[in-house]
Amino acid sequence: MTDLILHFAAGFLISFIILILKKPVEARRPDWLVIVAVGASLLAGVAKEAGDYYLGWGTPEIADITLTWGGGIVALAVVALVDWIKYKRSNT
Repeated sequence: MTDLILHFAAGFLISFIILILKKPVEARRPDWLVIVAVGASLLAGVAKEAGDYYLGWGTPEIADITLTWGGGIVALAVVALVDWIKYKRSNT
C-alpha cells in the first residue's frame, strides 16, 4: 500500500513543481505547461515500471503507473482551483 502512496506523491510533486514554474494568466496556466506537467508524471510512472520490468527494481504493476499519473492530475486540479479562487477574489 505504501508503494502506491509513494507513486501518487511522486506524480503529484512532479506535476506541481512544473505547474508553479509559470504564473497564471487570468486563472489559467499555459496549455503547453499543463501537457508537460501531466505528461512528465505519466512518463515518470512508465519509466519506473520499465525499470521494474527490465532492470529488476521491483514488481511492475499498471496500478503504479495509474497512481503516478493520477497524482499529476490531482496536482493540476489543485493548482487550477487555487488559481481560479485567486482570480475570482481579485476581480470582485
